Amino acid sequence: MQEHFHFNRPLKQVQRLFNRILKEFNDSYKIVVPIQLRQRRNLHLQKQEDTVLITIFILGKMLGFNSERMWHKFVCTNLIIEQFPERSRYHRRCKQLLQIIKLIRMRMLRHFAKESPYHIIDSMPVPLCHPVRKYRAKRLIDIADIGYCASKQERYYGLKGSFQITAEGYIASYVISKASIHDIRVAEELIEQYPHPFVLADKGYVSDDLRIRLKKQYHVNLLVEPRKNQKIKSSKSLTSIICSKRKQIETLFSNLVDTLKLNRNRAEPPWGFELNLEGILLAHTFLVLWSILNGNSGHRWKEQIFN
Repeated sequence: MQEHFHFNRPLKQVQRLFNRILKEFNDSYKIVVPIQLRQRRNLHLQKQEDTVLITIFILGKMLGFNSERMWHKFVCTNLIIEQFPERSRYHRRCKQLLQIIKLIRMRMLRHFAKESPYHIIDSMPVPLCHPVRKYRAKRLIDIADIGYCASKQERYYGLKGSFQITAEGYIASYVISKASIHDIRVAEELIEQYPHPFVLADKGYVSDDLRIRLKKQYHVNLLVEPRKNQKIKSSKSLTSIICSKRKQIETLFSNLVDTLKLNRNRAEPPWGFELNLEGILLAHTFLVLWSILNGNSGHRWKEQIFN
């Protein structure tokens, strides 16, 4: 956990990162947010503008803070922002700005995501407690349950995140479901949000009904890594391409967990979970964009945090 007394980055680097994010938000905020909202009543009574609060929120996700209390204390102690709201007020303001965060992320996708030659879909576990507590956990009990993680060969209590990424590395769409829901059941909803003619997937998405339905309704060709016991075999060259390209989304999941702490979402209500998730995804979108603008791969964005 990146607590403030364990955080050893120079504050000048943090301030420079803050200014960089704020500049990006000022450009998007005027385009995305309706003028009625930007000129709402009693706006002059706010201690901080919407763009500053969103920037602070996204900055905390980039730095790996998963405790709102610790992050608020770090901001008030080190960033020296005048008239910063107290913690509960900051929490409520971030909740009110959730839809703006979504709109800005979608605008960035439409504006910067190029015509990718393919998209990739896959799912990852989002545990909400340690495995030993899975049978007595009650966090998000209305939307979470016990599922099985094949890669770790263990059961866990929590959710499952299904993601669709572009070839450049942007997260185009996502679906959060119960941990016990099979990947096939959410694949259509995932692709419907951002359809692409060619979508690569692993063995968990093998289904003739799903493939035919996606082709008929969305004109999407679902290219799935074949199972060993399939009667109809795919060509070795196609299988090799799918396996090699799918490593991109596996690397993405690893970075989301290690750097942006996606699996350490401490929110109790569902809207709090969604707010933290959208903040992480928007932070990831910024990092991918900066990496591409610097001439690097969009899948190698970790060094862009303090570049």
